[in-house]
Amino acid sequence: MRRVHVEDIENGMVLARPVYSSNGTRLLQEGATLKEKYIPKIKELGYNAVYIQDELLEDVEVNDLINEELKREAVEEIKDTFKKVDNKVSLENQVDDIKSVLNKIMEDVLDRKNSIVDIIDMKMYNEYLFHHSVNVAILSMIVGMSMGFNSYDLYKLGLGALLHDVGKLEISNDILNKEGKLTEEEYEQVKTHSQQGYEKLKDQEQIPSTAKIVILQHHERYNGEGYPNGKAGEDIHVFSRIVSVVDVFDALISDRPYRKGVVPSEAMEYILGGAGSLFDKRVVGHFFKKVAAFPVGSEVVLNDGRQGLVIENFESYSLRPRVRIIKEKGQDIQPYDIDLRETKYNKVTIVKVAEGEAEQSNFSQEATG
Repeated sequence: MRRVHVEDIENGMVLARPVYSSNGTRLLQEGATLKEKYIPKIKELGYNAVYIQDELLEDVEVNDLINEELKREAVEEIKDTFKKVDNKVSLENQVDDIKSVLNKIMEDVLDRKNSIVDIIDMKMYNEYLFHHSVNVAILSMIVGMSMGFNSYDLYKLGLGALLHDVGKLEISNDILNKEGKLTEEEYEQVKTHSQQGYEKLKDQEQIPSTAKIVILQHHERYNGEGYPNGKAGEDIHVFSRIVSVVDVFDALISDRPYRKGVVPSEAMEYILGGAGSLFDKRVVGHFFKKVAAFPVGSEVVLNDGRQGLVIENFESYSLRPRVRIIKEKGQDIQPYDIDLRETKYNKVTIVKVAEGEAEQSNFSQEATG
């Protein structure tokens, strides 16, 4: 299967994954042929991409973060939770439901503990906050697992990550979804969301204190240049250091009203460039171990000019996937596979995602997640 941006959907393409409405109703089944009249509706729903069938990748499966049903359950749970927080309703009963979902996610994550994640997620613009919260929770737990956390610590980390942006309920949607660059005053308002989120939940005794710390600290930076308190290094809780990396990554690869998302390799380049300054080097190392720079289905260009499709990724080899070569010197050829981990390919590297898929860098205010 291949991921196709909504702007590149064509009449006659065949879906490889279902399309859902915002309330979780399945609108188009896997295997449905896309008709001209469906395309505007998919865009209207706010999808940034769909998965389509591709004969070159018939034998290839994408390694999802978690299964689609569990993802939908988690999204609905965080929607309900945010609604209760916004209405100042106690989360005493809600926490058990959240814990149940997080435990299911943890089981899913532990079942594939030796695998690498191909995150080319499909988000709806109008549900970004909820999908982003769930993705950050899942990826944070995967990094925490790689760092050897026990199940209770993974739960606390996941809960803090799931709730990390709850303070954005206090920020106007006109600001959060503004299509242009924020004014200095608007940006200062956005920066209050971590403190406001903490204030909202600090007295909720059923939420562990370390989860609350994540809400407060997820925009602190390792060099002390973050907010709200300018904490640095080990003074920032390790859970918060994990969420800060994952939060920025997922924000950068996501389409937003003010910009299109960048490809994962470009977002990871930004994070790697910030290792030791913006981000904890140890956390970045574990993140790179578990998350693919070039997700399965990505069309890539090698330094020798060959073009191919990524068909498999490997833990600890984020930049060295297996690639199905489909073009040489710009000409279509009989496809063949190469494994960039092999010694004979030491000098072969991926230099870019194929033209048309990569997006321009825009790592300014919106890189804050």
